[in-house]
Amino acid sequence: MNSDIILKYIDNSLVDFEDIGESDQSNFPGYMKNEYSMRWIKLFDEKFLLVEVKNSSGMSIEKLINRRNKLRELLNNNISIIFVFVTISEYLRKRLMEERIAFIIPGKQIFILEIGTIFNERYSTRYSSQNISSQKKLSPTAQSLLIYLLSELHPVNSMKELSEVLEVSLMSISRGYKELIKFKLVELIKSNDVNSYKLIGSKREVWNRALPYLSNPVQKNIYSKLVDNFDLYEVPIEIKLSGESALAEYSMLSRPNNPIYGVSSKKLNLLSNYMEIIPIKEPGSIEIQLFRHKLSSKNGVLNELSTALTLIDEGDERVRSEIDKMLDDYFTRRNE
Repeated sequence: MNSDIILKYIDNSLVDFEDIGESDQSNFPGYMKNEYSMRWIKLFDEKFLLVEVKNSSGMSIEKLINRRNKLRELLNNNISIIFVFVTISEYLRKRLMEERIAFIIPGKQIFILEIGTIFNERYSTRYSSQNISSQKKLSPTAQSLLIYLLSELHPVNSMKELSEVLEVSLMSISRGYKELIKFKLVELIKSNDVNSYKLIGSKREVWNRALPYLSNPVQKNIYSKLVDNFDLYEVPIEIKLSGESALAEYSMLSRPNNPIYGVSSKKLNLLSNYMEIIPIKEPGSIEIQLFRHKLSSKNGVLNELSTALTLIDEGDERVRSEIDKMLDDYFTRRNE
């Protein structure tokens, strides 16, 4: 396979990618030169040796492990190696994963545990560059990433730190940045040492351009009574004032009779010990919004941008007016 095709596939699949160049094979045994093409790449600031297997017919896991060890011996270090195949048997693919050996099958699968990446053909169409450019809404991860970048005065730039902050995989952060770049909301700044990302325009401008692509992060609304009048803020998970309850903290809007809180849908089961789910809203009950992705907050309340997202479908003009005032004040205070 042409190396340009391999590199283009990696570049389309992973944002933080850099091609360093061909590996010097002058001291390698002749059989290795015939069997493999090699070049150095960087992924998320980590250096890898990309080893294309020219003919995988009859290739065994034992032979690949032997070749990997030989390469490390020749290069005098414990380098990270990624094997590239045009095609392989299902058995060999499973054995590679069992042995935790990094590999790429362009157009089908990326398996690199060193950067927490498992990306297979089920998602290859969904996340192709063509689909990203034509989709009408940002994915949950891309939206969460954008809200974080717009909210933080000094956002972290490390992919690994971002994956921890937003509670998603490293691969999801990579795809999120790829989407934001395709939507022309963020640009990639390349340097000799490390790549970084920059919003294209002021935060107010980026927010306004992004609005058509944003969607309500609330997956579902449920109602609950607290068990034995338990203090909700003593629950050992992150739960925040949301929706109109959050908006009331930033505006002249009255607080709703039934307080509204929000939590990640992934953490709903952790709340079962502290609340009783009920089918409809009752006096004294609370409303819980289940979020599709992580939202920015401060002091137990969703921040202004996250609050606006939870009310993005609101049709009440009075509420819309308060949202607009809240956002204008938010960006004005930040000189945006």
